[in-house]
Amino acid sequence: MAQRREAGVTIKQIAEDFGISETCLQNWLRQAEIDAGSRPGTTAADGIPVTVTCRVLKLARQPYYRWLANPVSDSELVEVYRANALFDAH
Repeated sequence: MAQRREAGVTIKQIAEDFGISETCLQNWLRQAEIDAGSRPGTTAADGIPVTVTCRVLKLARQPYYRWLANPVSDSELVEVYRANALFDAH
């Protein structure tokens, strides 16, 4: 979003919208340029930490780790999609 921002939209505005510091967003943009190969430096291995991601998305970390320990099975996912399709059809 920050990389493809429209004219007049500042990094500061985007950072405020996501509840992170401007410096943090600038660091992420710099790392993205390094990962893309358009800037020299060491590439990131794992991306953005779970703690930061959950804070930005306003989610608690516990449900994420609970899901990680016991993810949704393929059959459960199919069941949910079917239920959603039936709901939409109704």
